[in-house]
Amino acid sequence: MNKVSRFLWPVGIAILVVAILIPRNRSKPKEEAPASVVERPSLFPATPVKTLTPAEAREKYAVDMALRLRHDGVDATVGATGKGNDALEIWMPMTSDTVKQILEMEGIRSEVPRLGFTKLVLHNRFEGNTISTWKFQWVGNAGWAQ
Repeated sequence: MNKVSRFLWPVGIAILVVAILIPRNRSKPKEEAPASVVERPSLFPATPVKTLTPAEAREKYAVDMALRLRHDGVDATVGATGKGNDALEIWMPMTSDTVKQILEMEGIRSEVPRLGFTKLVLHNRFEGNTISTWKFQWVGNAGWAQ
């Protein structure tokens, strides 16, 4: 045997062994989920969210309401006042019709009492001066009563 056949003989045997060992009708390998879908442990665990006390939740509601009103172009001041922030006070230019509209707003009828506000005080403020004030008490299913 010459040098070439001595080299090809082991190569031919290796190809034959590989061809026999590899099944011909192999099933497709299972697709793995993309890396973006696979959940991986975070290097920075989420910081726990502080649970607000009821008084803090009422204060936050008042601040958020003031921001929404300002965003809508209404010059208003809103605050949570009283013992335990149980009174929602709104200072803004208003008429008696505006007061009725405020009392009929869904948030005032549902969200405000749910948060624990028991009093609603509306101040008609014009150019920094309070002209009139309407005070309401939450009476459950009957709603706000003056």
